Order: sequence, then C-alpha cells, then structure tokens
Amino acid sequence: MKTAELFALSCELGGWLCGATAPERAGLRQFGLALERRTQIYDDCLDLFGSEALVGKSLGTDLATGKLTLPVLVRAGAGERMRSRPAAGID
Repeated sequence: MKTAELFALSCELGGWLCGATAPERAGLRQFGLALERRTQIYDDCLDLFGSEALVGKSLGTDLATGKLTLPVLVRAGAGERMRSRPAAGID
C-alpha cells in the first residue's frame, strides 16, 4: 500500500500544482491508485512469465517465497472451478 499512496499522492499533488479543484484532485488520486494496481499486476505477471535478461532482476521470487499474487490466486481459482465441475462423459 505504500507504493499505492505514493502514486496517488503524486497524481493529486500534480493536480494541486496545476490549480485543479478538489473534485479534480480526488479523481487524480483515484487515477494514481488505479495506475499502481495495474503496475503491480504487471510486475506480478513479469515475476511469473518474464525473462530475467529483459527485466533485469531475479524472477520467480514471489512464488518461491509463497507470496500470493493476483496471477497465482486467479490460477488457483481456475483450478478450483475445474475440480468442482463434473467430468465430461462420466455418468
């Protein structure tokens, strides 16, 4: 959440410096929060599917340390849905 607040505050202060109204600044703050969420999801996907040579950092660390990221949770949910369905063609 610290990073989300940094994105949100950066966007909000940019609006303040440009003379934005309070509702406009609130919208910019929400934009900053949404931008950080998308950035985090992208980073989580890179950790699973990226190339260390292209990304420039060690990958797979979230999975190795047991960190539950959105891509892992989505995959786990898909697996659970598949297990709860009856097998096709079996009576």
